[in-house]
Order: sequence, then C-alpha cells, then structure tokens
Amino acid sequence: NIEYHDNKIIFFESSTFNINSGDFLTYDNAIFEMTAQSSGSVTGGNFILRDSSYVNMIEEAMITISGGNVEMYDFGKITMENSYINVSGTDSSSGSFLSRNSVSIS
Repeated sequence: NIEYHDNKIIFFESSTFNINSGDFLTYDNAIFEMTAQSSGSVTGGNFILRDSSYVNMIEEAMITISGGNVEMYDFGKITMENSYINVSGTDSSSGSFLSRNSVSIS
C-alpha cells in the first residue's frame, strides 16, 4: 500500500510507481501531484481519495488501475490536464469509478 494523510505532499516528476496487491489511499488534506509523463499502476487494489485530498495530473501523467476501483469520498478532488486514468476490472467487483458526497473531477 501507499498511504498518506494530513498535510503531506507527494510529487512525482518523470517518475513511476507500482503497487501490486495493495491500495493507494490518500485522505485528510494530502496532495498527490504527477507531472512530466509520470506513470503509476495499482494492480489488484484500489485508488482511494477521502476527505479533502487532492490529485493533480498534468503533462501526460497516467495511472492504470487493474483489478481494482477508483473510489472518491467526501471532498476528494482529481484535476487532469493531458493525462489519463485507465480503470479495468477482472470481475464484477472491480473496474468501477465510484464517487459519493461532494467530490470534484475536472
């Protein structure tokens, strides 16, 4: 798992991350930023934003979630510019983009 919270900032520039059989979880006021063709993958896990956490993806950043879901709750926010999120499932319980409450995607 990658998990961060409170007022943390995670910044990826021209970088890659891979999570196998785990989740990417961010909550509270944490910020996650990907730029300059950074990429990440979550295989067999979920990409979860809670509270007022924020993900900013620019300059052809890409996240691939396979065998899991994207889940946004409370005031989670994703902003994308020339970037991609690819979500694919392996069964009926994965491959979804779920949101509830006051989330923002732009």
